[in-house]
Amino acid sequence: MSVKFRFADGFLKSVAMPLVLCVLSTSSVAYAGNASPSSASSAQSALQGGDEDCMTIGNRSEREACFAKESNADLKECERLKPNACRPYKDMFFAEKQLTALNAELLAKAQKRYAFYAQDDANYLSDIAQGLADVDRTWRAYRDAQCTVSPFLEGMARVETGDLAEACRLKLTRDRIKELKGRNSSPKDEEPSHG
Repeated sequence: MSVKFRFADGFLKSVAMPLVLCVLSTSSVAYAGNASPSSASSAQSALQGGDEDCMTIGNRSEREACFAKESNADLKECERLKPNACRPYKDMFFAEKQLTALNAELLAKAQKRYAFYAQDDANYLSDIAQGLADVDRTWRAYRDAQCTVSPFLEGMARVETGDLAEACRLKLTRDRIKELKGRNSSPKDEEPSHG
């Protein structure tokens, strides 16, 4: 019995007491240093996105649109408090628009470049449009699936996975944008020979 008591006593001294002291001191740490009650409330305002609480919006595209309305100062404060919780959503909102525009540009250039094929093959241009739409849909599904599992494969806690997945989506989308920009500015844009 005394061995169990000593173990519990040793455990209390070495683990439990420092943990309790740490928890008790945490409430005072929030206002220590350069944080003050007013900066804590402004940080909360930054996390809430002003009038709308962007953090609680469950739909990813609506959350991105909400953060897109926020000032850079609010986003900077939000990121200071919780990295990857705000900025990736705002950046992703604009990256999605750019990706959509680049896909449309690629389609328009391909349809213009190969319009003469429609003389012999009436479905040629619609096949290009369908093919590009399929590629875009498949690529987006891959991106979203890859980024959903990636934080788990890195051992992150479930509460962190949504924001980390958004940061991953942003990175892969930026890579895709770079790829499409390269394709859109390719020297192949010149008129093909009609052989």
